[in-house]
Amino acid sequence: MPAQEAKLSGNTPAKPTLTLGDALKRAVAFMNANKRTEAEQMLRAIQRAKPDQFDALHLLGVLKASQGEYQEGINFLVQALKINPKSAEAFLNLGNALQGAKRNEEALASYDKALAIKSDYVEALSNRGVVLRQFGRDADAIESYDRALAIKPDYAPALKNRDHILSKMKKQ
Repeated sequence: MPAQEAKLSGNTPAKPTLTLGDALKRAVAFMNANKRTEAEQMLRAIQRAKPDQFDALHLLGVLKASQGEYQEGINFLVQALKINPKSAEAFLNLGNALQGAKRNEEALASYDKALAIKSDYVEALSNRGVVLRQFGRDADAIESYDRALAIKPDYAPALKNRDHILSKMKKQ
């Protein structure tokens, strides 16, 4: 992939150059190790070298939203989706950021877009159920959880949320 061939260089000659692919791998490793500052620095370096790099924008969006900086995360994710509008994962993460920002109607639309791309996306189905439940649409939420559980019967978030709704309905 040509985008992966570009090099990122440090500020001093003593720092080695990295390919974009290596820099992305390093940023993901930092994120997985909960080294958010280092991850953000690496992702921003990628973005400076290649402003339209989908993965860097997507990961910056996820990172910022996970830090509670929802609007900045949303902005990065929207930019990423302009580059790759067929990324179900980016639509899922945009939905998550929108939900964090209490923009539930937009979150639901984003989950639906993820599902239009990947109809068996368990996480999108489950997160969609959460939003539907917040709208008081319990039957629709259960349907979304049931679809997720038909694909992955042991998916804990869907099981827990579905059981919670059913328990609440029994008490009424």
